[in-house]
Amino acid sequence: MMDFNILAQPESLSLPGLMTIICLYAVALYILFSILDNEVLNLIADLIMIGCAIISIIAFFNYLDDISWAFTSTSVPIFGIMAGVIGLLGFGLSIRDMTQPKKRSRRK
Repeated sequence: MMDFNILAQPESLSLPGLMTIICLYAVALYILFSILDNEVLNLIADLIMIGCAIISIIAFFNYLDDISWAFTSTSVPIFGIMAGVIGLLGFGLSIRDMTQPKKRSRRK
């Protein structure tokens, strides 16, 4: 059963909730770009994952509303840390693959 109140203020999405939704779309783009075998798209996917890590850590601290409390508790933004590590590792590997010269084979 739903209660309709015309005078009630509409509820909006909070900033941590909005950032979490953006992170979900960023992970979907990362997976899509990683499936396609293109060096530039892989580099863009790694940059998206690094941005996703930053967004998720900001959302985590914004959700806590007090940054000093975050360092004394056992709560850790696991997704942000893992996304950052994966993004930086993938970025380094993408740059290494792009800078290596291509081997060309001669046809006989």
